[in-house]
Amino acid sequence: MGLIKHGEEVEISTSAYPKERFTGRIERISQIFDPEEKVMKAIIELDNPDLKLKPDMMVNVHFLMDTDEKALAIPIDHVLFDKDAYHFVQAIENCDARIVTFQPIGKDKKYYYFHPSNIDVKEGDRFIEKNNLLIYNELLSR
Repeated sequence: MGLIKHGEEVEISTSAYPKERFTGRIERISQIFDPEEKVMKAIIELDNPDLKLKPDMMVNVHFLMDTDEKALAIPIDHVLFDKDAYHFVQAIENCDARIVTFQPIGKDKKYYYFHPSNIDVKEGDRFIEKNNLLIYNELLSR
């Protein structure tokens, strides 16, 4: 939360309009995190064409931050969440596979992003796309 500041650019999405994104800027941000609701309240100024967004409507706020950090991406539908961690199944030579556990640093509608520094994965490595849950469970049972 310390990276979120006044004037930061954001994108708003809502389940009412799943294919639309609304862009705006943070005008004010609360200094208090509400532990009961698990939210930090902010006022965001944005264009609202056709008055699609209504007061008290639930939305997701996506923060757009420029960074020079390099990260790897994996498609969201290839990621498995199990035992409070994120995993994917990496394809190894000779029809072998292994489970890779990672900590995402971000995500969007298509990908999870992560640093490869803590795990033995590099750009160009292959991963299991189909039946990854079956292979994951098989690898766990070994």
